[in-house]
Parts: sequence; structure tokens; C-alpha cells
Amino acid sequence: MPLEKLKRHDVQIVFLDLMMPGMDGLAFLQHKKTMTDMEDIPVIVSTAVGDSEARNRATELGARGYITKPFTLRSVEATLHAALA
Repeated sequence: MPLEKLKRHDVQIVFLDLMMPGMDGLAFLQHKKTMTDMEDIPVIVSTAVGDSEARNRATELGARGYITKPFTLRSVEATLHAALA
């Protein structure tokens, strides 16, 4: 399980896609919500899924940023800074 692997490292932030093999990004966020020892690790979603329903669901599940592809370095930097603030 990807979240179990995160526990073994000093992770400061998670940057993930909604469309991943095995466990998609929304499932990752849902599972992360149940792990109190991981609640302070911010998650930024980067995806080609640009609809507001996906963005709202990711935010409800705790994503601190949502970047649609294609993205610019400036938008990634701004979202990272906001998520870590």
C-alpha cells in the first residue's frame, strides 16, 4: 500500500495524479484521511481531470492543491508554497 511506504520516509508533501494504477488519487486521499499520523502531510493533486466535481471531491478529501495539466512551473511553485504554508 502506498501510504504504508510513506510512513517509512520523512515525507514533507505528496504530489499525485488522480489517475494512477492500482489506487487512484481519490482512493489515496480517502485512505490517508483515516491515518491520523499522516494528516499533516499535504497532498497536491496534478491531473488532466479538470472538472469541478473531481476538484471538489479532492478538496473534500483533504487535497491542499489541485493543478490541471498541462501546467506551468509557476503554477506548481505557487501551489507548493500555499500547501506548505
